Amino acid sequence: SPYFKGLFASSMRDADTDGLPIADTEPDVFEQLLLWIYTGEVAEAALQTNDMVEHLLMAANRYECGYLTLLCEAKLCEGLTVANVATRLVLAEQAEADSLKEGCLELIK
Repeated sequence: SPYFKGLFASSMRDADTDGLPIADTEPDVFEQLLLWIYTGEVAEAALQTNDMVEHLLMAANRYECGYLTLLCEAKLCEGLTVANVATRLVLAEQAEADSLKEGCLELIK
């Protein structure tokens, strides 16, 4: 991830410590993010719940994992319905997820 590469290459105080606190991401979501960074995959079970995919999308955007962002967007687009399109559109805006946003707008038309 360019985010972590820049973080650990910088002279920031956190880059020189033994640990790096991650306060804005749930442990199970961050575990999947790390799995993606190291293997290019996430657990299939993680992609089965919308809540996890939504959180993973936000984390992928925050930590600059482009292909994971696209994977999450595609998964969320598959499950678009009239009932969830407004929530997903807001999520797409927050996560800068253009494909998801386009899918939402298509459904709304």
